[in-house]
Amino acid sequence: MKLLVLGGTHHVGRAIVETALERGDEVTTLNRGLSRPPAPGVRALLADRTDTEAVTAALGDGEWDAVIDTWAWAPRVVADSARLLAGRIGHYGYVSSRGVHRWPWPAGADESAPLVDGDPASDDSADYAAAKRGGELAVTEMYGEHALLARAGMILGPYEDVGRIPWWMRRLEKGGRVLAPGPAEAALQYIDVRDLAAWMLRCAEGGVGGFYTATGRSGAVTVGRLLTTALEVTGFEAELVWAPADLLRQEGLALGAELGLRLPDGSTPNGMHDANVDAAFAAGLTTRPLRDTLADTWAWLQAEGDPSRARTPPHPTPGSTRPPNSASCANSDQQGNPHARHHHRSGNRWPGRRSAPVPDRLEYPRHRARPQRRSGGYAVTFGGIGYDAAERMGILPDLEKKSFITEELVYHKPNGDRRFSLSRETIAATTGPRSMNILRGDLETVLYERVRDHAEIRFGTSITAVDQDPHAVHVVLSDGTVEQADLLIGADGLHSATRSLVFGPERDHLLDLEHKVAVYMLDKRPASIAPGTTGTLSAGGRTVAVISVGDGRNVAFFGYRSGHAHPGEDAATELHRIYGDLGWVVPEALAGLERADSVYFDTISQVVAPTWHRGRVILLGDAAWCVTLFAGYGSSLAVGGADRLGSELDAHPGDIGAALTAWEKALRPEAERKQRLGRRVKGVYAPANPLLLWLTQLPLRLAALPAVRRYMVRRFIKG
Repeated sequence: MKLLVLGGTHHVGRAIVETALERGDEVTTLNRGLSRPPAPGVRALLADRTDTEAVTAALGDGEWDAVIDTWAWAPRVVADSARLLAGRIGHYGYVSSRGVHRWPWPAGADESAPLVDGDPASDDSADYAAAKRGGELAVTEMYGEHALLARAGMILGPYEDVGRIPWWMRRLEKGGRVLAPGPAEAALQYIDVRDLAAWMLRCAEGGVGGFYTATGRSGAVTVGRLLTTALEVTGFEAELVWAPADLLRQEGLALGAELGLRLPDGSTPNGMHDANVDAAFAAGLTTRPLRDTLADTWAWLQAEGDPSRARTPPHPTPGSTRPPNSASCANSDQQGNPHARHHHRSGNRWPGRRSAPVPDRLEYPRHRARPQRRSGGYAVTFGGIGYDAAERMGILPDLEKKSFITEELVYHKPNGDRRFSLSRETIAATTGPRSMNILRGDLETVLYERVRDHAEIRFGTSITAVDQDPHAVHVVLSDGTVEQADLLIGADGLHSATRSLVFGPERDHLLDLEHKVAVYMLDKRPASIAPGTTGTLSAGGRTVAVISVGDGRNVAFFGYRSGHAHPGEDAATELHRIYGDLGWVVPEALAGLERADSVYFDTISQVVAPTWHRGRVILLGDAAWCVTLFAGYGSSLAVGGADRLGSELDAHPGDIGAALTAWEKALRPEAERKQRLGRRVKGVYAPANPLLLWLTQLPLRLAALPAVRRYMVRRFIKG
């Protein structure tokens, strides 16, 4: 059979070419010729498929029995190829995806399941499912019953450049205890790339057309069998520790997303591994044993090394406005967004390969079905280097519009009676003129609104694997895509996935300060809290505060010593148990928790890391230092640090290593100074006994005295 392969160098295309050669087919490939040399015996045509004139010239007047097309991006490219080959081929095989079926997939779904919309003339590659469906329409409109649409499931085997089995094998190679996505008996449905290739070639030779779900049978393999077999064929010594599905879902962990076992929030995607494949098997599809797939994958990794994991288009598709910068930021909250803002403002002057999407920081809500950007959050005093950076970035006026003034800070007794209060002027005197009070979520909103039109921000996405070489960093995301960039910025918070993947496990970096915190927005203001005021109460190693922002929003804040906590308790159970005996507005605040959209609930810990950068990966904000709310400077340090990073990259064009070294040298002294402050004052945050509480509040009581207040106003505000 005379075969034309459009592609032929990566994963599926490579398997098709090699399988065809083994069959004795006469093989021609068309690609750019940049990835790897053609296999011996292949006639190689060179052209960029997005360039129609170049493709026309390369094809000449050639004729073939069949063509197999592996294109995964803009459907218009498939349509152009289908049109150019009309009358010169007898069969058009297109490697599609199960993703063309509308989500969610019902259990046992077959080829009749609903499909997404697609446009064969589209130049858009952003929506993978829509792009594949557009490619299907382009092929069937031109070739009808002579078109084969192979809707592949998860494709494993040699040459895999997505980072599924290669990532797991490298993790198992390290040994030790390996966290595995439970339950072990969860079914996996996949196809070996060589089985897919052989079946498509047989269909081409036999003139078999139509659309088929091309994957293995459901239930034949489980995730437990896959990982234990991987240990057997590699000979690695590692202990699999199975994380229950409920725990992964509760914690919002996407472990197993690379195998299609989890959604980004840790939940199980029903129907992902339960497709009906009777039609494909009736059309001749066969599959090989799991052991063969894994053994051959390991042999390939040993022979050729890790894959590049660069499954992105060779360059922006026609009409794309994707800028040629190269910063990928994991979780673009107040830490990552300032870097994006600086990077845009500076005109992306440091050279790079391409921009990668920014996975946005998410808060998983209590009631809503979909994740959302963090909103509200606890109040922070924003000043210092953060204030200076905001002024340089031109966002200070927007921040000031969202800032609020606390008219009075009232300290209460457990029964609700006043102990003492601080006036607006006294509070201002303690913070200084170049600072403001603002909710963390509002700070992020200002930054997000400034960068959203200049950076690709991908919601509901987390990092599952990172690889780097001297020239680039490659990131596998939980949505199955792989991105390549010059620099990966891990601004993904206290429990940073970037830090765990590149710098080592979380336990090696967290310093527990023996306190916990819960913060959420209240849907109504307690009657005893006046608009624009803050009330707080401390008793028995517990602190609670209700903050009225003044624009109708109200924040409940709970902080307490870890000795009160019970392992495994959720926020509602723990807060009701610990604070249920207190009066004042505490019952109203606890009742508001049941109606809150989301809650921030975590331990208070610092991050102690000997270095904040490794190769082309850098940690930023809480992922790097987390000074904690005890120090009261986290947001300012994060924004200022992000802006300083942009400045150092500008100052060291083409030398990322020098830029990162200079950045860390400049910033680390201040971060460590604030960390020492946080550790020093943690004992007064939620005083454990009345005497310590009295001593803690004594300076504040003195500040409330008229004479002291007048001095502070004169010294710190007017002077």
